Amino acid sequence: MAIEFFQTVMGQKFYGVDVPSITKSLELIAKHMGVLAQRIEREEEARQRYEKERQHEMEKFGVDEGKNDEQQEKQAAGGCPKCGAKVERHGNTLVCPNCGTEPFEKQERQP
Repeated sequence: MAIEFFQTVMGQKFYGVDVPSITKSLELIAKHMGVLAQRIEREEEARQRYEKERQHEMEKFGVDEGKNDEQQEKQAAGGCPKCGAKVERHGNTLVCPNCGTEPFEKQERQP
């Protein structure tokens, strides 16, 4: 009758100590991989929120006046169309100190 590996001292140590140790190590690795995956997912969601907010800010602060320089100069000379205050020029954009750029933004046509 042949002796099986699990019946030897070395086999008993392998199955009694080594296999449970390897199993615990693999469980720990799996746990850390899960935590890392969650962290990467949260970072990706945060990056997407940041990009969306940044895009919104870019759209929010863009001003399309829809006029050429001569029309802008004529409008600036008359003051703010909403409150009558003196208009300031910031680059190519007209700005009222009270109303901001709203009175000078191009109006969208309603269908």
